[in-house]
This record gives sequence, C-alpha cells and structure tokens, in this order.
Amino acid sequence: MSTTTLNETDCEFIRDLVLKQSAIVLGAGKGYLVEMRLNQVVRQVALSGIEKLIQNLPKNPNGDLSRHVVEAMTTNETSFSRDVKPFEALRTIVLPDVMENRKIERSLNMWCAASSSGQEPYSTMMLIREHFPTLNDWDLKFVASDLSTEMIEYCKNGSYAQHEVNRGLPALFLVKYFQRKGSQWRIKEDMRSAIDFITVNLIGPWPAIPHSTSCFSEMFSFTSTSLSKSKSSIRSTDSSVRAAICSSAGPKRRSTSIIHSNASIMHVLDVIDSETSKGIWRCE
Repeated sequence: MSTTTLNETDCEFIRDLVLKQSAIVLGAGKGYLVEMRLNQVVRQVALSGIEKLIQNLPKNPNGDLSRHVVEAMTTNETSFSRDVKPFEALRTIVLPDVMENRKIERSLNMWCAASSSGQEPYSTMMLIREHFPTLNDWDLKFVASDLSTEMIEYCKNGSYAQHEVNRGLPALFLVKYFQRKGSQWRIKEDMRSAIDFITVNLIGPWPAIPHSTSCFSEMFSFTSTSLSKSKSSIRSTDSSVRAAICSSAGPKRRSTSIIHSNASIMHVLDVIDSETSKGIWRCE
C-alpha cells in the first residue's frame, strides 16, 4: 500500500491550488502521487525539499512555482485516435457537413482545446490528409492548445517513442507521416507546421477565437464549478461553432456528443454540463 509523508493539511492545500488554477480534481487518496510529483518540481526548481516548496507557494500563488506544481499534476493521458468515436464522428458527420456549408468560403478554423502531448491533433490532421485531401486547397487554420507549457513544447517537437506510436497508430500512417530518428519517431515537418500549438488554460482568459470556428474538440473532466469558470472566460465572445465534438470524461462515464448547428461556444459548454449528454447524437 502506497503511503505519503505529506500531512493532510499540505495535501488539501495542493489539491485546492490545483483545482482553482486548472480545474483538475485530485482525489483524497492520491497523496502518494502528489508527493511524487512535488518531488519532481523540487528537483526542477532546485529547492531543498517539499516543505520549502509548500512554504513558498502562498507568497506568489499565480507565479512560476505554482505553474510548475499545476503542470506537474496533469495526467496527459492520450493516444493516437484516442477513443475512436470522436474521430469517426469527425470523418463521417462533422467535416462533411462543415465542408458542404463552407464550400463557397473554402475556409475552416479548427481548435483542439486539450492537445496533451499531441497525438489527438496530429491524428486529426492525418484524418484530414487521408479522407479530405481537398482541404489542402482551403484556408485551413488549426490551433491546438494545452494547459502545460511542457506539453506544448512536446507537441511542437512531434517526437514519439515506440510505445507511443504503438498505441492507436496504424503501421501505414507510421511509415507515411513519420521519420525514424534513432529510437524515436518524429512526425514530418509539413504536419508539424500545419498546426499552431499554444498554451491556454480553459478556466483562465481565452485567446482570440476566430469567428465561426468550425470544430471545437475537447476532452473535458471538469466539475460543474470549473465549467462555470470556462463559461465566464468566454461569456463576452461572439464566436460561434458550426460543429463541435465534445468528449466528456466523468467519474462514472465517458461520453461523446456532437453539436451540429451554428451554436455559440457557450452552448457547447452548456451541453457538456448537461446530465443528458450521453452517446453520440445530432442537434439540427
């Protein structure tokens, strides 16, 4: 059984800090995991120990030290074509509809709002190259964001170990879209340059979102309070989405919903927040 030397007061302080700044919920029984990751931060910032780290955090709760702690607590669980259904929906429903409705403008704005280490946005780009080659002639803007600056650098580099490409990536795509670099596989430069990777905290200020963003893709594991913060961050925006794929990861289920209309991003978050959001569905 795993144990921790952190007392409950320190654990609660860290849990509260991470929840407020990232919406990540650390379970009460995760003290050993918190301690392990705090030790990583201690080494990273060259402090004498966890006790010193916790003493320093309240001095600047929004500073770099807090950012290091929050980023250390992110799970970054992902894989190529993760959960399959969102990518099937993108291929069979969302992109065909968006392309039909924007065939005159011939422009498409896409946003993957939780890119983690990059497998999901790169999977989306491979899907586009394979099934929608005509989009190469469109004005295509693809933004992918994540809370973690470390993960964004990982995405930009686009280099993956063998065990990472073994998860969900067809062998044909590995040969077609990657280059072998020693023990790593690096996605080709034309794929890397096709996506703009940026750091965004979804419960903090949002960047400028292009009007009529056509696809909003996100893996949400937020509490209702956290979703309210995200809504507050974008309440004044007039951006809209033609379609959205939202995979909701809750304590009891993972569901995928498709919002298929000229919807406000606020409506997207309302749907995620709804207890009736189950399975794959369409809203005309």
